[in-house]
Amino acid sequence: MDVTFQANSALPQGQVNVIVEASEFSNNAEQALKSIQALGNRRVSAIPVTTQTGLQLVRESDIVALEVQGSLVLIRILAPAGAVGAAEDEGVQVVATADTLVHVLSLLPATCIRVSKQAAININQLQSLEGSYSGNMTAHLTGGIDETVSRRYVDALRRAIGA
Repeated sequence: MDVTFQANSALPQGQVNVIVEASEFSNNAEQALKSIQALGNRRVSAIPVTTQTGLQLVRESDIVALEVQGSLVLIRILAPAGAVGAAEDEGVQVVATADTLVHVLSLLPATCIRVSKQAAININQLQSLEGSYSGNMTAHLTGGIDETVSRRYVDALRRAIGA
């Protein structure tokens, strides 16, 4: 098997095309295609978050909301019952990091979207949206968390949830 690289400046930045060539479609060609597809579909389901005490892995599916507070980003996550730092009635834990909101969002899937300059939510944790004063909305999330959706971000949120 030969593996080569060929630059193509006509492709958009970040896009990679893979072509498997063979004299005929065979088991080897099929296995190569399946392996390449598996690599492209592989996603890490947790992100590393640098905290004051070290590095913590946060599962993407547990993230409810992110909020900038001073120089920290507070990541609100669903916590297992009895977890240290969890609010007993709501099952939410907060992980604080000095990383920027932009950086943390760059590690997350497209289901985590910005709703204001200072906050982002995981749309998989969104329970309802409620209109509020001056075109803003309130996003009601799992764990009793409410986030204000700035009117500037309302249309993007509606598109993301298919509304």
